[in-house]
Amino acid sequence: MKRVLALVLCCCALAVACAEKSNAPAATVNGTTVTAKDLADELDAIKANPEYLNALDTQFKQSGQAAVGSAPGTFDPGFVGTVLVRQVQFALTHSEVQRRNLEASDECKASASNDLTQNLGQGDAQKGEATLAKFPEAYRNRLQGWYVDEWVLQADLVHQPCGGAGVAQAYFDTHPDDFTQMCVSLAALNDKNLANSIVAQTRAGADFATLAQQYSTDAQTASGGGDAGCHLPAEFPSTIAPTVQATQVGGVTDPISDNGGGFYIIKVNDRKPQAFTDVSSEAEQLALRDQAVELRTWLSHALTDAKVTVNPRYGTFDPSTGQITPPASNSSAPGSGSQAPPSASDVPAPASEAPSTPGP
Repeated sequence: MKRVLALVLCCCALAVACAEKSNAPAATVNGTTVTAKDLADELDAIKANPEYLNALDTQFKQSGQAAVGSAPGTFDPGFVGTVLVRQVQFALTHSEVQRRNLEASDECKASASNDLTQNLGQGDAQKGEATLAKFPEAYRNRLQGWYVDEWVLQADLVHQPCGGAGVAQAYFDTHPDDFTQMCVSLAALNDKNLANSIVAQTRAGADFATLAQQYSTDAQTASGGGDAGCHLPAEFPSTIAPTVQATQVGGVTDPISDNGGGFYIIKVNDRKPQAFTDVSSEAEQLALRDQAVELRTWLSHALTDAKVTVNPRYGTFDPSTGQITPPASNSSAPGSGSQAPPSASDVPAPASEAPSTPGP
């Protein structure tokens, strides 16, 4: 699961050192304080990893923004809100883990650690481990703790195990339809009246293969009577899979728009349930996808409902978007600071917010 998160430098006045390490609140969420020291410590940690920071700055610039400020040793003040929001999100997650009295198993911790290195390395665990090693030990431990909190919470939200082989098995056992291959034939048509006619003829007893061979414009399947093989639901377009799953063996769908002026008709020829051993990796991916979606949903609601206050030096919190608008000052922030690696929750930001960033 790709996690995205941008950490930024504090938005200080040019005459004030941004590496302030006070316990003054940078933000509070439901009474929990995110201190200026919390923020500065993270920024200092990432500043100590210039290769990571440079990669992050490059990616932000591709979206017309910047991580690094215009003056040497400074950072764009717009990143402050992103840092603070993520710190608030982590605080919310940790509080919920405590409220539910959740404990992470060794398998859960190992999975969270693997996810961290995979995301830092953009899918390359070895690269991710090298990047992680360049952070100070205290920050490495902090990242691990954040990831563990999110992994154990997201598993609990969907009532699944956290990490290990049990995740895939549990999902497989409770979602049998997701692991039943659907063997189908299809016909692609450019005319809706013709498509409706073929549906009517097939349902009246005509041979679909003959009609597909005669009329289908799909170059890959037409010559074979429309035979498109057997596939798991996840291998179909998400807009088509539910319709195919709802169609009985031997039945044909109504014409389905291809959103380009054409239509598909799909005939379900057979269904083949798969053994767990053949689809264990797919089961794990689907399980983790559901966990991540549920965590994003929970976090979005939690942030909207939370009582959040932000020190004006860092900006203004907008509860309608869950984001922090930076102060009006256009000054870059001097001193230490940077971005935070993405978290396990991977809550998407609006288009006006910071883009996805390399890292955990």
